[in-house]
Amino acid sequence: IVYDTSSSMRRDVNDRNNKPDIESEDSRFYQTKEALREFLRDLYENIADRDSVQLALVDFNLKANYQPANPNSSTFTDVTHKFDGSDWTSDDDTFMAAIDNLKVTQGTNWADGLKYAINNVADPGNDNPTYVLLMTDGAPSQYWHSNTSYFVGGEACYLGARDEARAVVNSGRELYAIFSYRDQQDQDNRYLT
Repeated sequence: IVYDTSSSMRRDVNDRNNKPDIESEDSRFYQTKEALREFLRDLYENIADRDSVQLALVDFNLKANYQPANPNSSTFTDVTHKFDGSDWTSDDDTFMAAIDNLKVTQGTNWADGLKYAINNVADPGNDNPTYVLLMTDGAPSQYWHSNTSYFVGGEACYLGARDEARAVVNSGRELYAIFSYRDQQDQDNRYLT
């Protein structure tokens, strides 16, 4: 799961100008998290072998797995989501606990989230197919061009993400995206239509 932790996930699902706490039932973050929880619950109820589904987490905002030290902090730390030392878990409750601990900050860097998923999450080590599910609420707004600079907004961010999406597919993984809460600003982006 490649999960959006950008600040827009704090927005109210009905009023983009209202930014409740991320744990408010009206926040995009909460609603997206609950949709994922329901998806996993349904998935696990309909399979015979729970261990056949392995979950890994990559969150993204300004960059992948980059979390503020606390909700109001300007200090950030690189975070690698591990489950008992592994990139993968078959326990949906353990996985959702990791989601519950996420915080939001500025930036929507699809490219870095997808790149991190293919370069830093270990192969699950079995013959089962690997699916990458990108969950986001907005168009990409950041793209790292080098270690010291990035593009903000516009088509360059989308093109960088498109290249990383192709890399996911070319690596033998299947890519799916859930794009929720699309608003007029997103609809005006010709590269998302």
